[in-house]
Amino acid sequence: MIGQGEAFATLAELRAAGKIRHYGASVYTAEKGRAAIDTGGAGVLMLPTNLIAQEQGAEVLPHAAACGVGVQARSPLATGC
Repeated sequence: MIGQGEAFATLAELRAAGKIRHYGASVYTAEKGRAAIDTGGAGVLMLPTNLIAQEQGAEVLPHAAACGVGVQARSPLATGC
């Protein structure tokens, strides 16, 4: 199993080689979201954010905006119908 740091290093190599232009990360915690931005170079994050659970978005959104990283809400209906 590949670790988070190894995955981001491989993605950075692929980007440097011109094989990919951008990549994103799907994360479950605000801590992992900040790490994906700071050490991973992700251009976009998928983050669990909805009307019930807004804490993670509140923690990550200002940092993502300051770094020019997009955020896509995952589970916007809180896994409901």
